[in-house]
Amino acid sequence: MPASNRFKGLLPIPALAAAALASTLPAHAVVMVDDFSSGAFSGAFAAAPAPHDPTYHRQQTGTMASGYRDWYLLVRGPEDLGALVDITPAGFDLRSNMGVGHRFDWFYGETYVGYDHSMLLDFSHESTLRFGFAEVERGLNFNVLIYFRHQIDNYAQLGINIAPTSSPVNVDFQLADFVAADHTRPVDFSQVSGIYIVTQSGGYYAGGGESFRMTSISAVPEVPSGALLMAGLGAVGWAARRTRRGDEGHA
Repeated sequence: MPASNRFKGLLPIPALAAAALASTLPAHAVVMVDDFSSGAFSGAFAAAPAPHDPTYHRQQTGTMASGYRDWYLLVRGPEDLGALVDITPAGFDLRSNMGVGHRFDWFYGETYVGYDHSMLLDFSHESTLRFGFAEVERGLNFNVLIYFRHQIDNYAQLGINIAPTSSPVNVDFQLADFVAADHTRPVDFSQVSGIYIVTQSGGYYAGGGESFRMTSISAVPEVPSGALLMAGLGAVGWAARRTRRGDEGHA
């Protein structure tokens, strides 16, 4: 068979046709919860030894979901130590000394803690709630509650532990893995009205001294398998045409 005819069977599926087919598949954008581009803050927080757990509450306003970012910080450790919090467009920085443990709770929208900052996000086309970190030192315990339909007793939750070995890193919560608190209530990711997040240093009670910089919280869509197939077929067709042209050029 002549070299110029070697890939004739592949040509009916060129890259252009594959791209046209892929473009007909539904495309869904990332839903940004908070990219920390607004609501700047900087502060130092003193620790206290057990059994005292000093708790600090702060709130920022801006472009984040619901327009509000509420958070609580609990700091345990020697009185001459503590934690630093800096929120800038570069991310949310929490730094705590060795010998200091922390628990950090923050939330958007309506949650059981009583803040009523109305929001309604549609995660029905998303597969993952993603936390982007520029860096994480040591480990963190994570727990996330997602509230539905403006009903504070209607929520689903998921907890994981992370111990990244490198940075940057994404911490992904698969929405399909969330467990409803009440199985008689609907888990409706098309009407997300509240998000409550808890991070706790792995050494909270022992004073582990963890630090992190979080850069974003977002709901991320799953790439349709059909789009991946079309992209692969398009690449094959493009490579076939390149090879054929090369063979014809040397004929």
